[in-house]
Amino acid sequence: MSYRIAATRGYPAGALPVDLDEGLAGLAQAENERATTWESVLLLGSPAAVDAGRRWHETVWKLSWVARGTAMSHDEFIGLYHAIGAKRDEFYAHARADLDVRSGRLPQPDRDWLPPADRDLTGQGPVVSSPLDQNGP
Repeated sequence: MSYRIAATRGYPAGALPVDLDEGLAGLAQAENERATTWESVLLLGSPAAVDAGRRWHETVWKLSWVARGTAMSHDEFIGLYHAIGAKRDEFYAHARADLDVRSGRLPQPDRDWLPPADRDLTGQGPVVSSPLDQNGP
């Protein structure tokens, strides 16, 4: 929901804009659901998974600040998007290890989500590899 609200506010979010009031109400509901679901991770997750999940959540909260009207540059927004993806990947790697999933790493997503005009904001394009690509979980 934060990405859709960010698109409404003019950020290069790669998501469909949403009515601001509807989006903020949906964001509040999603945060309540996340808090409830998070309790299971706290009860059953390893310390490494919980730590990775907390770092992911902290980064996502920064995106929710943008949704609520905190301004940042488009370059900062794109960097935040990449940080969220990397931290999510790290959490998933630890959660999969906790569940003893041995099928290997998940394929990396194609993060080339911005239209060409917005990719030129950074001059580097949006594709960023996860720190897990080199170091593992």
